[in-house]
Amino acid sequence: MIKKADKMDKITHFYENYIENSYKEVFIEIEDDYIKNKDTIIDNIQNTINKTCEEIYKLQQNEEKEPIKYIFISFLRTQILRNSSNYRVDFYDDRIFLDEDECHCYFDMNFIFKPLFKKMDEIEKKKDDSMYMRQVTSIDVEDFKLYESLKYNLLAKEILKENIDTIFKGENFDLLKKDKELVVVFGEYKDNFEIMKKFVLSESSVEE
Repeated sequence: MIKKADKMDKITHFYENYIENSYKEVFIEIEDDYIKNKDTIIDNIQNTINKTCEEIYKLQQNEEKEPIKYIFISFLRTQILRNSSNYRVDFYDDRIFLDEDECHCYFDMNFIFKPLFKKMDEIEKKKDDSMYMRQVTSIDVEDFKLYESLKYNLLAKEILKENIDTIFKGENFDLLKKDKELVVVFGEYKDNFEIMKKFVLSESSVEE
């Protein structure tokens, strides 16, 4: 029987040996990639948002969607476990989660999370080394992956915050009927969140 203390020692050693601080080096590469491809990255996100705004506007024209008061950008742990870096964007009226007229889309932040996915695929094989066998499992590796992904999520948040005025901009977004206090929040899906941006709207953008 494997003693719990021995198992925890092995898990800790595995993390310290293969994972701890590995993000620091790749963050430099990610930031370089972002600088080189910033226009394309942000344009792709903006285009995704605007396509959804077009659909929402059609619903509003048919009185099937109330003015937008909250926009939630959500980090999805379930996506990370699938090696996917999709963020979800939900458009809510003042009822927030009680808003039954669901309108959402996804955009990809693969340029940030790709190094993490590659690293964790390599780590999955390391657990079969003789010194870790039967003590570090695939479930442990998944836990490491989720833990490390929070660091990458912080980087994604900063990039999105830096470009928030560009992302939520465009003809279709401007056409939307909005509450006078439109708020963009960032967090985990239907969980903890923080305010990323409060928009000051023109009178023409606000539903009377």
